[in-house]
Amino acid sequence: MSNNGIIIDTNGDTYINGVATSVGLYVDGGDDHIDVATDGLDKLNIVAYLKSINTYFDNTSTIYPSGDTNLTFDLSSISDAGESSYGFFILNGNDSFKFIKKATDAIDISSYLYDCSIYASNNMTLGATSILYLNVGNLGINTADPSALLDIETVGTAKAITNILEITNKYNAADMDGTGSAILFNQWYYDVSTPAVANIARIVVGTETEWTSTSSTQDSYMVFETSLDGIVSEKLRIDSNGYMKGLRLGLGVVPTNLLHLHAATAEGILITCDGLAHGMTGELPTNSYFQLRDANGVAGGVLITAASGNASTTALNFQGFIGVTDPTDTIPAVSFEGSKKSGTTRQALGLLETVVQFKTFSSPLLTILGSGNSGFGTVSPSSLIDLEYSGTVKAITNFLELTNTQNAVDMDGTGSAILFNQWYYDASTPAVADIARIVVGTETDWTSTASSQDGYMSFEIALDGVVGEKLRINSAGKATFNGGWTDGTSTILAGALTEVASITNAARDLNIVLTNAYSHVIDLAGCTGSSDGFFINDGTDQFQLMHVAANSLFLTADVYIYQFDSATAGILNATTTMTVAAGTDLYLNGNAIFNGSTIIISGAKTPTNASDTGTTGMVCWDASYIYVCTATNTWKRAGIATWV
Repeated sequence: MSNNGIIIDTNGDTYINGVATSVGLYVDGGDDHIDVATDGLDKLNIVAYLKSINTYFDNTSTIYPSGDTNLTFDLSSISDAGESSYGFFILNGNDSFKFIKKATDAIDISSYLYDCSIYASNNMTLGATSILYLNVGNLGINTADPSALLDIETVGTAKAITNILEITNKYNAADMDGTGSAILFNQWYYDVSTPAVANIARIVVGTETEWTSTSSTQDSYMVFETSLDGIVSEKLRIDSNGYMKGLRLGLGVVPTNLLHLHAATAEGILITCDGLAHGMTGELPTNSYFQLRDANGVAGGVLITAASGNASTTALNFQGFIGVTDPTDTIPAVSFEGSKKSGTTRQALGLLETVVQFKTFSSPLLTILGSGNSGFGTVSPSSLIDLEYSGTVKAITNFLELTNTQNAVDMDGTGSAILFNQWYYDASTPAVADIARIVVGTETDWTSTASSQDGYMSFEIALDGVVGEKLRINSAGKATFNGGWTDGTSTILAGALTEVASITNAARDLNIVLTNAYSHVIDLAGCTGSSDGFFINDGTDQFQLMHVAANSLFLTADVYIYQFDSATAGILNATTTMTVAAGTDLYLNGNAIFNGSTIIISGAKTPTNASDTGTTGMVCWDASYIYVCTATNTWKRAGIATWV
């Protein structure tokens, strides 16, 4: 041992440069001092009252600090860094606190403490390349009673979001997207011979774009990664807009789908909006515009409720679009499907079962059955389209309204139509063909002036596959028949019949039923032949009006009006006087039988002489004679005597 310096030997004797002095060593530095003495056990007892101490110890040294002391222990000179017994130890009975050198700039801190608190008046900082190993029980930061392996607490008297833990990634480069920080979770697995550790999960925060000093580039994401089959991979991502992307998300339940929601009765998904206040709190919170929930508790069903806050906003919109410019014609952009149970799967609804129903509040408006029957105003439609309207006041109700918005300068012949189609049978390729059409159209150029708003209705029917007009009713109510009449088995009237048509075939039957009190006019001005006119016949009896000349009709027998007696010849019964206008001839072709008791010839006529102009059969009278024309221009007379 060197004799230089101050030496205190194992007996407690003190030497200065080899010269013995008093026992022990006392260094007085004013407020600070050091008192060094031996404890007789080959160790020094150092009592120090110092603000700092910087000294060196060998690997068997023990220091007992007392009071408020800052100590610095330099372990850089310790060799064999791999040995766990080399370092600095603080012992207190069964407790120990060890600083063990692991490698250059690396210290392993292990403790066996029953009651120990670490206090730091300032931040505790590790060097940029330092590694800190803590082999302890619960570690408390700012708490003397940690309840977990790491328990961090902060104090304050004002509400605030406090950063309890801060992680800073100093990696930066020109290419920054996908750069970030992560917390990796590991789990030891059981193995009888060699248990070991494996990654189990990770929380990652990273940059979405090139992260620069410009705030608009500072967009980040947060990712939650979990282990599946030993591989930790992304399961849920929250991007800078707050959107979530995940493989499966379960709310209140382990998910079996991408999004699995388990909710109690009358609960579900609710979307609210700041500023919305529709006031219908009996249905939704006033700031909510959408809710998805059960319709009837444990009975199931889905109830979608939507609300808007002003008169110009639709509450619930359905939009569907196909993302191509030429989609398949039979593929709908929006589809509604109804079905019912069939074992563990589905089947079509029955013909009378309801597929879809639209309501106004609780009153049905439109009901569609499994048969395809659609009912407007009825829940039991009996046809493909069944329109019903209820009321208690008599009225003609418009059940269907068709409006044609086409308009132009030239408007005559413009209109709307209902087209009827019919499928035809073909063993290999059945198909459809037009069968009929009902057309309403304009007769003239339809304008805002009422006098120009004249319309017609046309009925078109297929003949030999061509749909053509067969009946037209014009604005005056006159009908035009383009195909004649038939009784279903034989033709009654061939050709067209219009309001000015000519009828040239007398051997046709026509039945006209006149039900109103107005005068009915049959115009025979176009009839020129002896057989041209108007016929009403029933078997052998007929009523004929034939045009003989201008202002002259030829009336033939047998005639029966109001009644007919088959045992009697034709009878013409008139409940009022039958009058023939002046200058008009009335011809009776056949015997005239008058059931009345008198014949009245109201006007007197006196031939000028026996050869006056006359037609055979003419009868006339004056106050003195009755005259009869017995041959053309030949008259005879008989005197009339006074009644005695």
